[in-house]
Amino acid sequence: MKYDFQQASQDAEKSYGVGGKGDYFVFQKGNNTIQILTPAQVFGIHFLGKGVRSAICYGKEKGCPHHEAKKPNETDEQYNRRTRVSVKYAVYVLDKADSEIKLAELPHTVIKAIGELQKNPDWAFDELPMPYNITVVYNPDAAPADMYKIIPSPNRMGLQEGFREELTKKYEKFSPIDYVERRKQKQMKEDGIDIGAETIVEEQGKIEYPTEDINPEEIPF
Repeated sequence: MKYDFQQASQDAEKSYGVGGKGDYFVFQKGNNTIQILTPAQVFGIHFLGKGVRSAICYGKEKGCPHHEAKKPNETDEQYNRRTRVSVKYAVYVLDKADSEIKLAELPHTVIKAIGELQKNPDWAFDELPMPYNITVVYNPDAAPADMYKIIPSPNRMGLQEGFREELTKKYEKFSPIDYVERRKQKQMKEDGIDIGAETIVEEQGKIEYPTEDINPEEIPF
């Protein structure tokens, strides 16, 4: 399966205007070693302020309220924060901490860094699963440009047959595309948008969504 991470990040930049627990992977402070297994599905998040749950963007054309015109009592800072979109990517990874396949939400900076590796002759690849591990060093206390650092492993390897079978089953039951679509439709219902004949994609097995939001101000695009 061929896939170009650099192109994916560039497409997201154009579209959005931006330069683990259970079955869900969550970055821990420090080293997080993973193997990317599937293509990444891009989506946008509106960060609505500290202590306020972020909202997934389902598009201005579908009525996303966070793209509405500036309100009379709203400051320029509040308006810019509300309408700004932070880009993320849903993807299956193999978490090397416990050897479990999990759905993950990766920030734009991580995908962009993988794209740079992909085009580097020493680390080049164009098919998935990714032929080596990467360690994402996550430091939420660091300066924005240093919050996520990517270290590729020099050891190339394939994905073991047992993992391939498990990945196929997970992907067929609930793909990253399904995950993003389900979240968008769920958000639309919460916002009172009539989704008409659209059917919410059902989860196959429990997916535990992240409980902490990442401030897009802290993500260096």
